[in-house]
Amino acid sequence: TIMIVKLTEFDRPNRNDRIYSKEILENAIKELSEKTILGEVFPEYNNDPVRVATVKFANVGFEIEEFIFDDENKVLNGKIKILKTPSGTTLKEFLERDEIYFALRGMGDFKLGTKEISELKLITFDAIFKKEK
Repeated sequence: TIMIVKLTEFDRPNRNDRIYSKEILENAIKELSEKTILGEVFPEYNNDPVRVATVKFANVGFEIEEFIFDDENKVLNGKIKILKTPSGTTLKEFLERDEIYFALRGMGDFKLGTKEISELKLITFDAIFKKEK
């Protein structure tokens, strides 16, 4: 199954109130893509509130085939392929019910006194359960 999903926002506050510039994201994606098989990213399907700097391959449920910047809406989308793994099967079910959002996992620094990210080492993107409000 192939889908286009929203991965994160840029040049405006995201879900965690952090601001990633398009340039910071482009550079982080380029750096990560150079270190992954065929330039693809293997993210995790994960509901663990503690996210670490490594990817647990047992949790991999999709791969990102392409990153798509939507400049008009300031959104980074991803063309994802849901894998035929236990996590992929579960992920597909939750996506069909709109119970998942995607979040960037990385390490970086803020510009002093702001919420804008000045440096980013991208690790992956995670599929996370939406919390009921």
